[in-house]
Amino acid sequence: MKKKWLLVIGVILTGLIVGTTAFALTSGNDGYQTYKTALKNTWVVPNLTATAGVSVTDDGYPLLNSRDMMKMDLGSKDMSGYFIISARGQDCVAELYQQDSRMVTRIGGGDLSSVPGNKADRYEAGYQTFKANAREVERIIDLMTLNLQKSMTINDNPDGTRDVSLQVTGAQIPDLENAIVSLLLKSANNSPATGPVSSLISGSLPRLVENITVNGIDFQAKINADDLISQQTVNIAVSGEDADGNRHNLMLGLDLNLSGFGSTVPDTVK
Repeated sequence: MKKKWLLVIGVILTGLIVGTTAFALTSGNDGYQTYKTALKNTWVVPNLTATAGVSVTDDGYPLLNSRDMMKMDLGSKDMSGYFIISARGQDCVAELYQQDSRMVTRIGGGDLSSVPGNKADRYEAGYQTFKANAREVERIIDLMTLNLQKSMTINDNPDGTRDVSLQVTGAQIPDLENAIVSLLLKSANNSPATGPVSSLISGSLPRLVENITVNGIDFQAKINADDLISQQTVNIAVSGEDADGNRHNLMLGLDLNLSGFGSTVPDTVK
C-alpha cells in the first residue's frame, strides 16, 4: 500500500539500524548482547501495541511525517491499526485490519476494501521465510557490523530499566552500510508510484542518484524491567545529489514505542 518509498525509509531506519545493533555478537560488549536479548524477547511476546513516528527533513525543512499505530497478536495473526502521512500540505489517512485470515484496508475514510487473498498469503509467507532463516540472517549481519560493534553503550537505571545507545559518524560508518543505503534509494527511484499514498510519498522526497553517503547514525533504546524493548529512536543523516546536481542533506527519523505487552487485543471490522 505504501509502496517502495516508505518501505525504503522503513528498511533504512529499522532494518539497517536494528541490524547493526541487534544481531552483532561480541562477547566483550554488553550493549550488543543486552539489546539482542531484549529484541528476541520482544519478538515472541504474544501481543503488543506499537506506535511510531517517521520524519524526513532536507536541510532542516520538513518533507514528510508519518504517524502509525498497530495492535498485533502473534498467536491469532490478527492486527489492526492506522497510519497518517503528512507531506506537501496534505494528509493521507489509512486503516489496516487483518482478521479471519484476510486483510482489509480503508483509505481516507472511504469504503473498506479486502486485500486479495493471494497477496495476504504472500505477506504471511514472507514472515515465515524470515523466521525460518533468522539464524542465517543473524550471521550475515554479524559480519556486516564488525566495525560498529564496539560503539554501543549501555546504562543501568535504578528502576531496573536500561538505556542502550549507539552514535557513529563519518569514517566510523562502514562502506557496506553506505552501499546498502545508496542501493535502496536508487532502487526506490525506479519504482512507479501507484495510489494516493505512494504518490504522496514519492512526490515529497528528493531522488538521490549520486554521491549518496550516510553521515551519521544516532540510535537510542529503552529496555524495561521485564527485558523487553519499550522505546527506540533512530536518526540517520544521509546526503547526496539529485539528477540535476543539487545537493540534499536528509535527516531520517524514527520514534518507536511498544506497550500493551500480553494485554493487546486488535480491533475488528465487519
